[in-house]
Amino acid sequence: MRRPLSPSRRRVARAGRAARIGLAAVLGLGATLTVAVPGIASGGNEPLIPPAGVLSDTRCVQAPKATFTHTFRVDQRTHQAIATIRLDNRLCRGQEQAFTLVSYLAPAAGVALPRYLFDRETVHVTGQHPAFALRVDVPECSPQVDFVFGERVVSPITAKGDRYGRNRVGSDSGNGSRSIPAPGSQKHAWFHGAAAGCPSLPSVELAAGCDGSVRLSLRHRRGSASTTYVITGGAGYRVEVEASRSDPVAQVTVASMAARHLTVATDGRTVKEYAWTRPPGCIRPTVTATSDCSGASVTIANPATNAPVEATIRTAGQALPQTVTVGAGTSQTVDLASGVTVSVSVFGTTTVFEFRRPASCEASMLPVTGTGTALLAAVAVLLVASGTALFRLARRRRVRFTA
Repeated sequence: MRRPLSPSRRRVARAGRAARIGLAAVLGLGATLTVAVPGIASGGNEPLIPPAGVLSDTRCVQAPKATFTHTFRVDQRTHQAIATIRLDNRLCRGQEQAFTLVSYLAPAAGVALPRYLFDRETVHVTGQHPAFALRVDVPECSPQVDFVFGERVVSPITAKGDRYGRNRVGSDSGNGSRSIPAPGSQKHAWFHGAAAGCPSLPSVELAAGCDGSVRLSLRHRRGSASTTYVITGGAGYRVEVEASRSDPVAQVTVASMAARHLTVATDGRTVKEYAWTRPPGCIRPTVTATSDCSGASVTIANPATNAPVEATIRTAGQALPQTVTVGAGTSQTVDLASGVTVSVSVFGTTTVFEFRRPASCEASMLPVTGTGTALLAAVAVLLVASGTALFRLARRRRVRFTA
């Protein structure tokens, strides 16, 4: 009768049997290896156990030549997409192939583009980890799901932007054709869902005022309990406004300093960008000019109902124009030299002034002639005659003394 083995010897015996079974598997001596797929049930992207043929194949390929087998499905009840990818051959050491499962959200029913990133997961297939399961969340409103080669994600998807094209797993040609579907799985690993449960588009209406302000009307999105809009603008302006079923239109007036450039966002996405522009019907500033012997000037007066305006003054012969800002309800006067041509541009209108020196300025500088000169000449003659007469009279009355 054989004596029972001690615990330590039993452990050694079990290790020896395991080593023999493993060696038989590598050498193809009849041992089998079971394929397990735990990742789909657990939801993780843990490596799947590869089939025996993957381990026993001693030949390797570079990543661009590798082929794969995939599964893909979208569960609209749980709003999740599940995909698996398995290497069909063996990657050489240091080689890897990335795969990405990505889902997108449409902004509203009936809107094909743009599409915004909703969820993503990326894995890297290598010789040591030849199989993976991936899982992402899928939105209810017009979902889009793509299973693609690589780890580059396009977001957002726009009409003129990049697309995945033939890089999608299961494509009929191109890079995506390197993967074939597993039995019972769909070939094309992408999905475009229906528009059930989509809310209406966010609605933003803007009305600009002549004083530089902007009035916004923000509407509640049908199909949602409430819609929160975030408005940001210049000078650090930021405000949150909520539109709800009970108050479907929220209105906000943004002052001129903040309204120079406005951004309106909801659900973390920009829905409107606006830079203030002057609306039609605003009262135009007045431009007047004066000129006298000392020089010329132009005056720009801006009505109190307007936003501050800029006036550009260009003088003929000067390379650089002069710009002045005229506030609401104020005026600005710019002094100029006489005898110049000046153009003043304000409110989109240009006015040209040609200043000429008044004729009276020239007349005041000419020598005086005519009646005034004759009078001076007559006075001069009279003075000379008077002097001569006095001289002669003085000689006649001279007194001489004789010793």
